[in-house]
Amino acid sequence: MIPKIIHQVYLGNIPAEIQSRMGGVQRMNGDFTYRLHSSTKSFEDDSYVQWILSSRAPLAFLVDRIRLLALMREGGFYVDADALACRPLSTLEVFSDPKIDFVFGMRSPDRNGVGLHGPIALVDNTFMGSAKGGRLVRKLLELYHPGGKIQNGSTVGKHILRHMDQDTRVFNFRYFYGEQKYPESVFLHDSINLASWVQQKDLAYGTIKK
Repeated sequence: MIPKIIHQVYLGNIPAEIQSRMGGVQRMNGDFTYRLHSSTKSFEDDSYVQWILSSRAPLAFLVDRIRLLALMREGGFYVDADALACRPLSTLEVFSDPKIDFVFGMRSPDRNGVGLHGPIALVDNTFMGSAKGGRLVRKLLELYHPGGKIQNGSTVGKHILRHMDQDTRVFNFRYFYGEQKYPESVFLHDSINLASWVQQKDLAYGTIKK
């Protein structure tokens, strides 16, 4: 069962606009426990996190790993920090079914550039929900090997599609990936993406809290 927890991650100084959007996520979902992961400290026992920190790779790749570790350890939902809340997560009706292990959304197949191997991933890691210690999140974490290929949202999305099963719930693009707001929209992201990962890759490692 997926618990009512929301995880967001931002390493470094948080811009005012992103702070505002994260505050909106909290206000819209007052019946959820909210976790902002702004430090690597509680994840530094992970060998991949240790490797990224030592290699000083772009922080976006560190955030990619931390979001999965948070879902593995506690369960709940991960939402990108620059997403805009439109409707409460509780409207998804996925909390009463103990058989649901993982939740994700897809981008519109009609959007230019969207595809399995296109420039815009059909499935990525912008929004994910998982049971604590869930089957699929464990599969995703297996992608990561210290010293190996650095994974990104696109490779994670493909792995979700490889391993989704009857315990997986997928939502239409209107819920999380609409380029405009729809009646179904829970979050709006793609059309107002602040590209915070681009900004983060240029941050000095000395600015992140450990």
